[in-house]
Amino acid sequence: MDMKTRGFTLIELLVVIAIIGLLSSIVLAALNTARGKGKDAAILSELGQLVTLAELEYSDSKTYAALQQGWAPATNPCSDFTGNYGTKARDICASIVAKIALASTVNVFYSGITAVSPYSGNYTRYYSFMARLPGKSQETGVTTYACVGSSGGRYVGPMNPGTGDWTGAGCYANP
Repeated sequence: MDMKTRGFTLIELLVVIAIIGLLSSIVLAALNTARGKGKDAAILSELGQLVTLAELEYSDSKTYAALQQGWAPATNPCSDFTGNYGTKARDICASIVAKIALASTVNVFYSGITAVSPYSGNYTRYYSFMARLPGKSQETGVTTYACVGSSGGRYVGPMNPGTGDWTGAGCYANP
């Protein structure tokens, strides 16, 4: 009997490489989804930290007026926080905007209150913080936001598609 050693054929080698490629693409897709969910969780946590800072500011000064008012574009985010906790609030806001990392400079992060009745001009008693959730937006294909407000309300979802406003609990039309 001739004892020849037999190696892999080219076909067998290509099949193994194809299987490894397929498995690695599945793992990478799952990893990207997990990364997005991790960013979203971090943003939600940081929004909670901003709520705590807002309540501390109110405890000290009896007003939320030190909050930034309006949308913070990605090009110059979070520069208007003032008050006793302004520095920490600016740091948290900058961290949120960095996680969002959008090319767009519109509707990245919002804090304060806009002139929406019945809250119009009432910056001393009501506030909202809103931020895009990049992971959820990528997963669903719909731009998704998280809102937290002075009422304790919390909303995660798209801008109200029927009216085009922010009426979810915690959003600036319903802080």
